[in-house]
Amino acid sequence: MYCAPWDADYVLKVSLVDGTVTQIGPQLTGYGKYAGACASSSVAMYCAPSYGTSQVLKVLFADDSVVLLTTPTLSGTNKYFGRCWTSMTSMYCMPQQASNVLEVLFANDSV
Repeated sequence: MYCAPWDADYVLKVSLVDGTVTQIGPQLTGYGKYAGACASSSVAMYCAPSYGTSQVLKVLFADDSVVLLTTPTLSGTNKYFGRCWTSMTSMYCMPQQASNVLEVLFANDSV
């Protein structure tokens, strides 16, 4: 299980087998980065940005790598906050205070 950071500096990986918690990926500084607007494809978890970042977070299941996807310029506070839906090919997040719906295509990570 993976936990995206709101105020923490790292993505957390929680083992449901033995309860261990491991920090993974690069350090992600700032506050209010990701607010639970996450969805998964068969190979990765994606999280929409809130107000502390403008990048989509991607965590690859195979090697626990963390990637930040470039997005079009997003402004405002609480851009996306806890509401995403997925299809087999994409993730859609309803805006909180962003000006548009966020779409991430899993095949090429386009935003």
